[in-house]
Amino acid sequence: MKGIDQVLLKNSNFKSKTNNQLILSLDTEYKALLTEKSLNNLEQSLSLLLGQTTVKFDFEALKELTITQQNTLDTKNKKDKMIANFLADEALQDLEKIFNTKATISTIKEIGEENV
Repeated sequence: MKGIDQVLLKNSNFKSKTNNQLILSLDTEYKALLTEKSLNNLEQSLSLLLGQTTVKFDFEALKELTITQQNTLDTKNKKDKMIANFLADEALQDLEKIFNTKATISTIKEIGEENV
């Protein structure tokens, strides 16, 4: 599964499954991505995993975070913690005093993190 099908699935939550029909709640922001072609592709991909499956989307306010939203939140929390730890470092604080400067938060990155 790739492309729009994957985006749709990652931004939806499981609601129910009866017989061969899977009902997902889709965030209304992504409603425009749902076309007949993307729905058919998604059904074909899910049928390989679940057997013959039809997919129906409900458009309503989601009560839980989607996979994508949870991943984004986890990444933000991890980065916030890393920045807080970095700024609390005594050696950094000494350097800031010596050079009469402050660390630029936007430039703080984890080792190996790509420049965005």
